Amino acid sequence: MVKKIPFLYFPIFCSSLYGIAIDGFSSLANDRFANDISFEGNAYDFSGVGRTSNSRWATLVSRNVILSANHFQPNQSGTVTFYETNDPTGNSVTINVKSGSGQRIGDSDLWIAVLEEAVPANYATYSFATENITSTSELASSPYALNNAFLLGRSPSNFDSLTDVAVGRNRLDAWLDDVTAAGTTDDGLLAVDNTTGGVEFESILEVGDSGAPVFVDVGDGELTIVGTNWFTVNLGAVDANGFAYVGNYDTEISNFIDANPIPELKCSSLILGILSLSIIFQRRSNRQQVKQN
Repeated sequence: MVKKIPFLYFPIFCSSLYGIAIDGFSSLANDRFANDISFEGNAYDFSGVGRTSNSRWATLVSRNVILSANHFQPNQSGTVTFYETNDPTGNSVTINVKSGSGQRIGDSDLWIAVLEEAVPANYATYSFATENITSTSELASSPYALNNAFLLGRSPSNFDSLTDVAVGRNRLDAWLDDVTAAGTTDDGLLAVDNTTGGVEFESILEVGDSGAPVFVDVGDGELTIVGTNWFTVNLGAVDANGFAYVGNYDTEISNFIDANPIPELKCSSLILGILSLSIIFQRRSNRQQVKQN
């Protein structure tokens, strides 16, 4: 059963989200780019989570489409950097956000945009929730109820902005109707910060974490994005993390991805490229023959 919180009996104060607070935090266990074997997320691929030139978050839902927060969105004239592994000295790609492509999704705090180029195929793209949820009871019957989710945010450690990624955990255990935060009124998916009986690395978000993805593993060993960090809420006795839930907007996200497919290499361009390479090799061969003569 989903834990029911008597919201109406507590004053609710929401704030937009600087550095995730993780219970029992250690850099080796929780910082992605500490690149240690004890990292909490080592079994999963985080290469599709990017950081922007203005310290915002961007998560790949296709090889050229990113998801973030509307109230903390990436600069549309800026860049996003993705790392292939958890090694900060390893391979990475930096790609411009396509100017003017970003838009808010419906009335939510979700924000979506197109990259000027697609990331290489060996970088992760994530499936996203598709179940409609409008109440606590619907959450209870969903595959996400009480799921021990991965919460991403800025690290308490000292990393540069592009590698400032920490990973904590928390259960998805509540739903909040018609919450207003950061200029948006929408339903919110919640993860309560339990002081007792919580999970290992129980986390509460802070300012600067907005837009980072919330991931679950529904049993297939892969990460699925269920939301983006939106707000924190004080419920009197407890605090909770609030997320913009993507499942209620999956059609809009899918339509946006379909409208912005990865450009295919035209046959004419491919033939031209082959001819160019042939000319280059022929010239090199001729030069070698001249030298030998």
